Amino acid sequence: MRRVVRLLGMAVALGTLAVGVAHAQGRGGATWNTGSADAQRTAWLRTETRISLAALQAPRAGGFQLLWKVRPANQPRQLNALTQPLVMGNLISHLGFKSLAFVGGSSDVVYAYDYDLAKVYWSQKLSTAVNQPGTLQCPGGLTALTRQTPLNQSAVPVPGARGAGPGGFGPAPPARGPAPVPGQIPQFEQPLGNNVWAISSGGMLHVLNPHVGIDARRPVRIVPAGAKVGGSVLINNTLYATTQDGCGGAPNGVWRLDVTNLAANPTPTSWDTGGAALVGNVGPTVGLNNVVYVATGSGSGNYVNAVVALDPDTLQAKDWFAAAAPFVSAPVAFNFAGRDLVAAANRDGRLYLLDGTTPGGADHRTPVARSAVYTTAGPDFTPGAVSTWQDAAGVRWLLVASAGPTNADARFAVTNGAVTNGTVAAFRVTGSGSALTLEPAWTSRDLASPVTPIVLNDVVFALSSGAYRTSEAQVTAAQRLQRSTPAVLYALDAKTGKELWSSGATITASVQGVGPSGMDGQVYVAAADGTLYAFGIPMEH
Repeated sequence: MRRVVRLLGMAVALGTLAVGVAHAQGRGGATWNTGSADAQRTAWLRTETRISLAALQAPRAGGFQLLWKVRPANQPRQLNALTQPLVMGNLISHLGFKSLAFVGGSSDVVYAYDYDLAKVYWSQKLSTAVNQPGTLQCPGGLTALTRQTPLNQSAVPVPGARGAGPGGFGPAPPARGPAPVPGQIPQFEQPLGNNVWAISSGGMLHVLNPHVGIDARRPVRIVPAGAKVGGSVLINNTLYATTQDGCGGAPNGVWRLDVTNLAANPTPTSWDTGGAALVGNVGPTVGLNNVVYVATGSGSGNYVNAVVALDPDTLQAKDWFAAAAPFVSAPVAFNFAGRDLVAAANRDGRLYLLDGTTPGGADHRTPVARSAVYTTAGPDFTPGAVSTWQDAAGVRWLLVASAGPTNADARFAVTNGAVTNGTVAAFRVTGSGSALTLEPAWTSRDLASPVTPIVLNDVVFALSSGAYRTSEAQVTAAQRLQRSTPAVLYALDAKTGKELWSSGATITASVQGVGPSGMDGQVYVAAADGTLYAFGIPMEH
């Protein structure tokens, strides 16, 4: 114990020095801090340091390739194995500079991998795990990790704008109260912002020191034990999480915890959908305007088939848009031409574009725009989330995973082969003011059960997950895994969908709903058999 305390003291001293650098940047670029990269769930790193269209088109010796793979000692639960990895590019530790990827295991273990050396830096079994039998709908276990995420991480520069956020990225985030108050861990102070935040199967929030993995605070409750946490995000002093499918007796809804002083054992507040299903796999979305958004499916109550805007402090519903059919993805939030917008995919085969302030207009049923029907995927497919990015010319793009053949009525300008199993569909936001449209731009090659694509600079990474899809509840997790096929990762030109690279037969298992993540020249894939793959551009030594 004395040695752990000594190491922790060294780590805290170095971590305090490095917190500003490590929190904001990864070797000069933005950081993959939470599900789909940022609070707006864009799945886009605008300033990725090494991966670009030019790098993929003119690769160096060896090119983009498998760098390493590991299989941590984790016991999968139903279809859950590993979470989407989070990445910290610069950590000044007691062992020198470290670059770490954090991944949660379904058996309530958090792992930190030194991704330069492909070695475990630390692992931590969460002490508040509960041992209860899982079901396909409520598998139990750890499902969500996050790190503190700057509210305006996804914002793009506004040329000549004043009053913008840090670095000229605007708009500036609203004030969120005072900075976190440091607490005590055995006699040392540890800043909150640089930690890894994990919610255990017991519903307890753990704040893990990034240097050694131990609890930097005593765990506090945020959701009921056995709840299914869809995802979480930490904005300044506030952590938000979602619960789904009524698991552990937790209602479908959003949870909020003020983490300013965890020693005071704060009480979480929550918003209940009233019986509607909460959809998506990344947790709540927080817009650049600091509004919290969620999407719902079928069920009961006032908020079925809706995108709901919640007050970030009270979690009261501010406004909503109600559709005729269930939504099937989490919302993505972005700013276009000075206007806050939200987009989400619906089971009717369309993308909906909504105003971020009044999502449904006066009647709660008026979108800003909706796309043509691009897919006729059945109720057994959900894309998880929608991705977005903006190119150098200021064009805003939306990307969505789609199952089954593409609907010919959508008339995509560019196609990259026949689509029978699924694809990534890309749309451009066009027009100005109140007259915006969603223009079909391109579809990718054929993909089997694609998951949420990610964008690193101007390269899309699309994952053909191979997951077997069925709405028949009697088909067990083991049968679904047996009927699935190995996943394949593809790199695509973000403007045309043209294939640049493929992982081929490298991945030997399917992926079950977990999108890839990436940063600092690497892209991570978490397979259903518990293997973590890292693909990328080899470092020059």
